[in-house]
Amino acid sequence: MSAGSTVTIAAVQATPVFLDRDATVERLVGHIEDAARQGAQLVVFPEAVVPGYPDWVWRRPAWADGDWYRRLHDQSVDIPGPVTDRLGKTARDAGVWLAARGNSCIVGPHGTLLAGPLVGEAGMLVMTVDLSELTLARRQFDPVGHYARPDRLELVVHDPPPTPAQRQS
Repeated sequence: MSAGSTVTIAAVQATPVFLDRDATVERLVGHIEDAARQGAQLVVFPEAVVPGYPDWVWRRPAWADGDWYRRLHDQSVDIPGPVTDRLGKTARDAGVWLAARGNSCIVGPHGTLLAGPLVGEAGMLVMTVDLSELTLARRQFDPVGHYARPDRLELVVHDPPPTPAQRQS
């Protein structure tokens, strides 16, 4: 797509069938086809939509709930593999691009919120954006990212390496 053209984006917030890879993929296929019918050229799903986000990791020790981790591992997606093949074929047939790393909102190149967010509800945001705005936004591109802030992040190399316990002065 060249500068000056537009792209229609669908940000899909869909509930996965938790820890059920195949059922979740079937649900996503329907959303992809629906987004394409609405004119979307890019369809974006939240990260970890397949097999579902393991929210228990924030509440439980890593050594607890071994069965949950086994289920998560069993239902995870191999890349490449049958899931990516199925989603890729669906995208090709529907004539769309896919991304599974988005959020339930659409943000413009200058950081302005263009659509959404969806909070506490399933749904789909569809919006056409003007790609010519990217040209101006690229001037502000920070190739190092938000980690390029020495006031917030530093790398310290200890030479020689410290012992497991030592007193700082």
